[in-house]
Amino acid sequence: MASVACESTDGMPVSAPTRASGTSLDFGSGTDLQARFEQFRRSRIRERRIQQGTMKPQSQRCARSTRAKGKLRRAFVERALSYLGTPYHRKFFPDAPPHQLFL
Repeated sequence: MASVACESTDGMPVSAPTRASGTSLDFGSGTDLQARFEQFRRSRIRERRIQQGTMKPQSQRCARSTRAKGKLRRAFVERALSYLGTPYHRKFFPDAPPHQLFL
């Protein structure tokens, strides 16, 4: 399929993408869309491997002991319970004093 010449809004000729082979489009840059996508995919895979190389695998990370998990859970529950009775929003408590703090 031949390159189709079109005119842009400023009157300059612009070539539209053409089909160079069966299913790929040639954008005139010397590489087709499929080859550019494959290059992009390979670079992303390479970047992920580099990033994963700096991190420890999940199996090598230190797991919290049952005692540490219980301590963390207790601290969370105590902190959550400390907010009981604290109003959420002024619209639910229009009679609250002006200095009242809300969540």
